[in-house]
Amino acid sequence: MAGLRALAEGLRWRRPGTRPLATDSLRVRQQFEPPPPEALQWFPGHMRDGWHQMEAKLRAVDAVIEVHDARVPLSGRNARIAQALAARPRLLVLNKADLISAEARRLVRRRLERDSPCPVLFTCCRDQADAGLRGVARALAALIAGQERAARADAREFNCMVVGVPNVGKSSLINALRSVHLRRAAATPVGARAGVTRSVLTRIKVSARPLIYVRDTPGVLEPRLEGAEAGLRLALCAAMQDHLVGPRLLADYLLYWMNRRANHAYVPYMAVTGPTDDVDRLLASSAAARGRYVRVRDVAAGGVRQRPDVREAALHMVRGFRSGAFGQLLLDDDVLEERAPPPAG
Repeated sequence: MAGLRALAEGLRWRRPGTRPLATDSLRVRQQFEPPPPEALQWFPGHMRDGWHQMEAKLRAVDAVIEVHDARVPLSGRNARIAQALAARPRLLVLNKADLISAEARRLVRRRLERDSPCPVLFTCCRDQADAGLRGVARALAALIAGQERAARADAREFNCMVVGVPNVGKSSLINALRSVHLRRAAATPVGARAGVTRSVLTRIKVSARPLIYVRDTPGVLEPRLEGAEAGLRLALCAAMQDHLVGPRLLADYLLYWMNRRANHAYVPYMAVTGPTDDVDRLLASSAAARGRYVRVRDVAAGGVRQRPDVREAALHMVRGFRSGAFGQLLLDDDVLEERAPPPAG
């Protein structure tokens, strides 16, 4: 628990040069009112097709690289993927690790290594000098050594599959590995929104020594997510397309999450005068303070008037989280210390 207390202290971040905010009178919600279940379901046809393609290709791979967003290391785990891929050695890669603190990484590693025997690496694909990124090929070679290999003509090569939920950086990882080990350009498309990769791609060479080929795969969510908060955390990390959930809902959950941890870094970023737990007030004040307005027709009075662009403000807040403007936030901090399930039997 000492580690979690230190992590909580780290969340009380404010921009250097700003005065401490008077927050004693702030009333914070003790619970978030969940959205309707259908708001957090996204399992389009390409996910279903991609899932069947992954299962068909699994027989030809030596190991699986399971990629997750480091900010949601538990909410992002797809139980269906884990169960289906249990027959192959797995390397668990937590990408975007620069967006969580070193203490958070320590706690996450301890929890994941307790729950699963597979090795864990933290990576930042934007930094080609990143130790975790440079250690992926070595970790794969060690993982596969001594394992029963998939039959192929050349036993010297390693074939791997990269899997995970949407938009965790699977394609970015492949491209970064090619750049680090082969000095070659990107081989698979990437994008800031979920659903860019829509089928299992052909083999892509990412390393010569050891000789490693990988297959990129479409991100796959559970057909039905368990728990509204897990779904909202995944949506904040762009595992779903924003228009499916709605920017106001994402901003409201982020506001709730930050206020519960006494993190008011959104105040200077949103250009408002102080913390609030009212998302509509926050968004309207932020849009007005930053000069973001939309023109709307006034039917009663006639003519056109301006009003604060609250949608733009909500998107601005969500972008702030995704870019790290609010500090290093581990969304799954509250579930790290849950007890492990008792052993079977």
